[in-house]
Amino acid sequence: MSQLQHKVEYVQQLFVRIGKLSADDVAAARKEPAAALPELQYRYRNKIQLAFSTKVWRKTTNSDSDDSCGSAAGSTGEAVHQGRVVDGWGLGFYLPGSNSVVMPLQECHLVRPEANQVITAVRQVCQQVGLLPYDPSKGQGLLRHLIIRSASGAPSSTAVAAAASSDGFTSSSSSSNNAADGSGSTAKMQLMAIIVTTEACKSESLQPVADWLIAHCSGLVSVVHSMQTATTAASNGGPENPESFDSSIVLPSSTRQSITGRQRQTAGQRRSREQTSTSRSGAQALRLSSTKILAGVPYLTEQLCGLMFHISPHSFFQTNTYQAQNLYEQVIEAVRAYGNANNATVLDLYCGTGTIALCLARYCEQVQGFDVSASAIADARANADRNGISNAQYVCGDLNQVAEKGLLGRAEVVVVDPARAGLARSVVGYLLNCGAKRV
Repeated sequence: MSQLQHKVEYVQQLFVRIGKLSADDVAAARKEPAAALPELQYRYRNKIQLAFSTKVWRKTTNSDSDDSCGSAAGSTGEAVHQGRVVDGWGLGFYLPGSNSVVMPLQECHLVRPEANQVITAVRQVCQQVGLLPYDPSKGQGLLRHLIIRSASGAPSSTAVAAAASSDGFTSSSSSSNNAADGSGSTAKMQLMAIIVTTEACKSESLQPVADWLIAHCSGLVSVVHSMQTATTAASNGGPENPESFDSSIVLPSSTRQSITGRQRQTAGQRRSREQTSTSRSGAQALRLSSTKILAGVPYLTEQLCGLMFHISPHSFFQTNTYQAQNLYEQVIEAVRAYGNANNATVLDLYCGTGTIALCLARYCEQVQGFDVSASAIADARANADRNGISNAQYVCGDLNQVAEKGLLGRAEVVVVDPARAGLARSVVGYLLNCGAKRV
């Protein structure tokens, strides 16, 4: 059974088991799922988040021995599944069931090759200048996470091309790096690298790293520094011996000394403020105290449904751009099925950067979007202005509280696209009593 068919059957069972709908009614309402094109079954994600750690998982081979694994990493390690956890320098995904041990990433086939190249470059340059993953057991190190985002300019269509040209975003054929002219062109792949550190790391320490990356990584238009709050559950790490350095990475020795000193300077304070989490939930949502653009542009620009969208470093955007367009087209069709859509007020709950609301704006009288993220709402408002859409309004607030206070108002159509936690109870209550003709 294909993954797609499995998901279809799983959702149908939820409607029957939890929604108490009949299987026949669910089957009658179901549409054929939008399968991915064969050429888009890989390399489709526009975002990847990795963790830095001092605890690294290594696969055990027949040629490995306890001594060889231990001496290579300076530790005897411990057996995990068919591998070992050793001390070292690691960047990768968390080992399943762990929020401390990482599996070193050589290549991810779900993102574009350019993104993998940036990941490799970040790993090499950070090791070259002496930046260390944060180790909560010792209170040392600065690096927490690496996020790579991309905007590809897909999907292609005459409407998208017209939107791109009318907004003044044109490609530059004279440079392989889009950041060179600061235009944020979407005519070719754009990449953003977000380095998340402890609050002890000053942006000045990362500036040489950012300058080198944006000068040498093709398609990289932005390098961002974000600080993770000290109260966020700490991540232990999983090791890997430092890889061989790219000989072309040359940074001043003073930079390496400055970074190394800062990593040790405030170790005592950080150790007392942060505790190791033993949760089995894996990666947790990042809580950030600050974000600063170190090099390049402050946003990526993506094209979707004939509209242009600016995406800030931590704003939500659908991770599969091509399938997002297919999804939004189905949402538009469902809204238009309401007979009086052109005169309707539509609410878009959990709207993010406003993508769904803006796609619906041309088909209704007014659309209102709600989201808890201030940066996403700022992007949504800017995206509305950028696309010349005047009948879209956006409100920043916790939907649970907004619904409890009765501030959502009445609407003929409501669209909900919540995060994995699902709808707040107060929002469910609102949907049951708001009188909307379609949800």
